Amino acid sequence: MKQKVLFSARGQIDCTDSGLSSVVGAQTIIAKITSRRVVTKLVLSHNQLSDDGCIVLFTFLSSSLGRKYHIAEISLNSNAIGDRGLEAISSYLIGNVHVKELYLQNNNFTANPEVVLSFTRALNRSKLGTLVLTTNHSLSDDFTRLFFPTLDCPSLKELHLSATGITYHSVPSITDFITSPRCRLRTLRLNGNALGFRGVRKIVSTVENGNFTLLSLELHANQLIGAQGSEDTSGDDENDAVVTSESWKDSDSLLKRILTRNLHLKRAVEKEASELLVYSRVVLLRPGKGSRVGKSSQPCSDSCSCIHDTGTSAPTLDPPGNTFTFPFTVLPTELQLQILSLLAPTLSPRQRFNIFTYASSPATLPPLLPCLSSRSSETKVCIPDPTNSMMDAITDTDGLVLALGIDPTPASKPTIWSLSNATPTHNKCASGKCMGKAGSVLCHRLQERIRWLEEVNCTAFDPTFYAPVDT
Repeated sequence: MKQKVLFSARGQIDCTDSGLSSVVGAQTIIAKITSRRVVTKLVLSHNQLSDDGCIVLFTFLSSSLGRKYHIAEISLNSNAIGDRGLEAISSYLIGNVHVKELYLQNNNFTANPEVVLSFTRALNRSKLGTLVLTTNHSLSDDFTRLFFPTLDCPSLKELHLSATGITYHSVPSITDFITSPRCRLRTLRLNGNALGFRGVRKIVSTVENGNFTLLSLELHANQLIGAQGSEDTSGDDENDAVVTSESWKDSDSLLKRILTRNLHLKRAVEKEASELLVYSRVVLLRPGKGSRVGKSSQPCSDSCSCIHDTGTSAPTLDPPGNTFTFPFTVLPTELQLQILSLLAPTLSPRQRFNIFTYASSPATLPPLLPCLSSRSSETKVCIPDPTNSMMDAITDTDGLVLALGIDPTPASKPTIWSLSNATPTHNKCASGKCMGKAGSVLCHRLQERIRWLEEVNCTAFDPTFYAPVDT
């Protein structure tokens, strides 16, 4: 009898601790990949692929045949991979829009300048969201001095550099990065290093004053023996004071308050952005002669073959004798925008401008007809929640649906998303309710909402135009 394979595991190749070694091991993995039509996840931890095996594997993945497999997650933990293998990984990442998670912990990477710069530049040209370099002890301060000043990957949201041998000398590079516009990180882990109390305090203070994107920052076990001795104590009178356990607790409590602030502001920004879009769309979008309503510059997906609107002018259909004009639209545009801005006080002028630009463009309207490609529609259908019969109906918010074609996160039940019937008047998901963001299934409409918030740069509080208040 043929062994049944779970649907969730059909795109996953798991060779954890399988004794795979060097080139032969890589060839075994390649054979497994080519025997399947779809591979989305490679779990190869705790083997001995080394540089030679890693080069063979990623040379295949970088080939025309290997590129056909849209792999989203690659785990190469504990594989004795060095700098030559990291260069092969860098070549694969350049221009890759499919890999979202890369796990490279406990390998043999060094701080070779050419390799570090090559790897960082490859990250900048990828869509990677999670990078784990934990327990690569040889990276040290030389790595951070090259890595952080060059890092500019907008999609990178999670970075793990725990137990990488960095000390207080890496703090300037870290603080400069997390206060720069290049930092979009939501999670940063620096546990088990030798930053010392002074380094930890400096990073926490920097986040408090200049970073609103981080929602999780881990700095545990940085009071290692020798950490304080490695610091340059010149010019700092407070270094003579004895650092007690209460000092560490106070710093940890302060960090928790700062991260709570960032989370609160993030939720406020996203909520106000969604609400502002609703009213801005109604007021600012006034199609007339020459308007290209419904025009889209991007296909539904890579496999979609549907024909897009060619931008035919949409004539204005005013009923005979209708002379009523909404008084608000008669006001000067600057005054209209100023009044609309009062609906979103947490947003910065730049964020409001992005929303106004999006709302006033007919090209950003959702399509009137669904995509005709069955292949592309399969990736956009939400999976119904199995507890549908046991849950109450969730009230739909029509405002954001009209403006964006999606729903905001329900406040009452954040893990279940309401779905309307798939009728011509409701171009949404299948009927029922689908699993929300708390489960393993990510609702398509939630994905669209996140994509839009990122497009208008409303995923975090923007302090650019806010001057500090002197007290």
